[in-house]
Parts: sequence; C-alpha cells; structure tokens
Amino acid sequence: WLNRQVMQALLLCLGAMASDALSTGAVWDALILEAVNLAVFLLAHMRKCMRWIRISGIIMILVALYMTKDFWLSLSWWVYLLAAGLGLIVFAAVNEMKKR
Repeated sequence: WLNRQVMQALLLCLGAMASDALSTGAVWDALILEAVNLAVFLLAHMRKCMRWIRISGIIMILVALYMTKDFWLSLSWWVYLLAAGLGLIVFAAVNEMKKR
C-alpha cells in the first residue's frame, strides 16, 4: 500500500501527535489526532491494509480512554451506567414478553 519510508514517516507523525496530545491534555490536540487517525483508519479500511487499521484503531482507543480517564474514574458515572444498563435489560425483557 505505502512504501516503507512513507509508513515510517506516518508512524513518526502519529507518535508525535499522540505524545503532544497526551502531554498537554488539550482537547483540540486530541480531537485533531482522533480526526487524523479516523481518516487513516477509513483509508486503510478501503484499501484493506490491516496493519494501518490496527495501528490507527489502537491509537484512537488509547487516546480516547486517556482523555476521559477522570470521567471513567467517577463513581457517579458507574451508577448512571448501572441504572441505564438495568433499564435496557428491563426494556428488552418487557419487549420479549409482549412478543409472546
């Protein structure tokens, strides 16, 4: 798909962008990195290049998790998630009971 030098340059740029986004913690840096990774992911998916699909997917997930770590560590989020999950389970159960 791409020659070796281009791949190395892309990896270097993605690494630099990721380290900048993680070190500053700025939302704009993370959004730019996510947009670039999404573009690489979609392009790699269209061209069936599994290596770039994995690389860009992993970077997208890691940056998203890192940027939202305070959110994930909040107890109120887990209570909300539990309530929403239970609500969806009850909704699905009632829906299935109505079908019978």
